[in-house]
Order: sequence, then structure tokens, then C-alpha cells
Amino acid sequence: MSFLSHLECAMCGKELEADRLWNLCPACGKPLLARYDLERASRAISQEVIAGREANLWRYRELLPVRNPRHVLCLGEGFTPLVHATRLGQAVGFDNLFIKDEGLNPTASFKARGLSVAVSRARELGVKAVSIPSAGNAASAMSAYAALAEMQAYQGLCSLFWTAAPVGQLPPRKLSKSPFSGIQWGKSTPTAPSCLCLWGSEILDR
Repeated sequence: MSFLSHLECAMCGKELEADRLWNLCPACGKPLLARYDLERASRAISQEVIAGREANLWRYRELLPVRNPRHVLCLGEGFTPLVHATRLGQAVGFDNLFIKDEGLNPTASFKARGLSVAVSRARELGVKAVSIPSAGNAASAMSAYAALAEMQAYQGLCSLFWTAAPVGQLPPRKLSKSPFSGIQWGKSTPTAPSCLCLWGSEILDR
């Protein structure tokens, strides 16, 4: 069970109902954060219980927003290794410097963590299609979980992520992963917000 209690605007602090679809804060247009009843969670679970669960992101399910486990979309994300960077540590004056190798996540980046949660929650709330402004990694992750959920997925291309590239000309390596999960591309714009607005309006028109 999730101890999700409500959503809260990161800017103005407005609280919103957790179990309905929102985009941005209706009061100020800023992102919404998931909030949890940590007091109840601390009484219900323990480190020992969590340690005995399968080694992936969803072992922390009480503090993730999906209420019904049948909606969880898991490809084995999380629990990537910490690599002891001894020589780099010596060069910068740290004896115990470790680097988290997030490239071993299912979609080869840390974006698999957040998109596993986001698409799972979207599925639970009845969403049939998802979209994201991205230059590559986030869209690749979203499309993988959308494919698992049999959802439509749309990627808006944001050229500002690549300052040396003119609008609409992104490195092919960034575009090569997403199509394998069935994602559809939208128009390219310079920024993520403008990309999201343009591509979102196109999806609604469909």
C-alpha cells in the first residue's frame, strides 16, 4: 500500500487531491510534488522488511504513488552498482569516492527510475497515452514503460538540450533508441516547456 496523502505545488504550496489527474498547479502553473504520510509509514514498515524484498525500485512501494500493485510497471530498474573510483578519489582528495553506474538501468539511464513510477501511476489513473519533451533518454525510458503498459507514447524533441545543434537537428544517437518501443516523434522546439505545449496541443487535436 502507498502512503501517498496529497499533491503539493513546489512553488505556492497549494495542496491538491492525489487520486485524480493533474498537469501543473492550477494556481501558478508550477510542478506538483507527491507528499506522503511519513508518520504512518514509519509505523507500518521497517528497514528489515524492506531489506527482505526484491532488489529493485519498487521495494520502497509504500513511499511511491501507486496504490494498487497490479499497476506497477517494472523492468528491473534500480539497484545499480556503486563503483569505487579510487584514482579519481585520490585526485580530488576523497578516500571513499563512489560513482553510481546508472547506465545499467533497463533503458541505460537514471530516467528509468522516475518514468517507471510516472507511467505506472498514469496507468493506475486511467491514462491511455503519454508524452514527454525530451532529447532522448527520458523519452526512451517513457516509451519502454508505455510499451509495457500498451499505451501510446509521444516524444516532443527539444533542441535546446543540444546547444550546438540548430532547431530540429539532434544527434542521431539520441533518436535511435525510442522507436524500438513504438514512440512517435513530434515537432522540435528550442525549450522543454514550449515543446510540451506545442506537442501536447497536437496530441489533443488527434
